[in-house]
Amino acid sequence: MPRDAQVPRSEADTSKNPRQISLTISADPNDIRVCLTDLKVEFASAKLATDLVINTELVLAELLNNIAEHSFSGRSGGVIKLQIALSCNAVRLVLEDNGRPMPNLSLPDPDRPELDVALENLPEGGFGWFMIRRLTSELSYSRIGQRNQLIAVIPLP
Repeated sequence: MPRDAQVPRSEADTSKNPRQISLTISADPNDIRVCLTDLKVEFASAKLATDLVINTELVLAELLNNIAEHSFSGRSGGVIKLQIALSCNAVRLVLEDNGRPMPNLSLPDPDRPELDVALENLPEGGFGWFMIRRLTSELSYSRIGQRNQLIAVIPLP
């Protein structure tokens, strides 16, 4: 998998001196899957709270897969740069890619999908951005030149 990783190791993991992870991966679903699997090891070694790890994995998987599916739909050669700052209180993600911009240059803000319906009428999708917004304390998007930048902070629940 084409990826560069720099993971400085430290004994102490505080919010003043968070552990940093920097990765560059291709916007390919298989590479994303491997990246997420590798990050589980890093999260475990950082000794983060279980709820923070679970929420981070959910948000990160949804964001990376959205980039691959929407920003690079029908295109090859997409690259995602990912910076992660791990602390005991929160995880800060910075994702940058060279794909298409977000529609209207803004993040989606959907309502919660309707779940009080018959089983056969349950929506197949529509949970991603709702979930991302619920699990983050900060979320921002900007288009810088030909690059997208998304910043998300996942707090300790």
